[in-house]
Amino acid sequence: MRIVSPYDREARRAIRGDTRWSGYLVHVTETCETGPQANLITDIATTGPTRDTEALPGIHIRLRDRGLLPRQHLLDGGYLSVSLLHRFLRDHQVELVGPVKASGAWRSKEQTCFTRDDFTIDFDQRQVICPNELYRDLWSP
Repeated sequence: MRIVSPYDREARRAIRGDTRWSGYLVHVTETCETGPQANLITDIATTGPTRDTEALPGIHIRLRDRGLLPRQHLLDGGYLSVSLLHRFLRDHQVELVGPVKASGAWRSKEQTCFTRDDFTIDFDQRQVICPNELYRDLWSP
């Protein structure tokens, strides 16, 4: 890990999309109510340049410890993964909602497995269709 500032030895280079900087990341969690209720900040965390998915468990622990863990947590794609969707519903009864990152591009090129983009998702019917004809009948409701 390279020191990027003589004034702050913990600061590191970070990249998010086309944005690059030296320093830290701030993760802000707030309520999201409809109606006249005020939205309140419920958690703030400052971290080094880690993946957002790595920050989420700590966010949920702090919210749980303060009795603020929501039943449904809306997230941007950086915080969400398929494994977290399952783990947080199982362990914390929290439904994570947001776009799951496309992944597995190298697997798709090697044709060793399916990626998210290989599946047909019908949100209205709440149905996912497997691209493999052999399994299609098993996965349909």
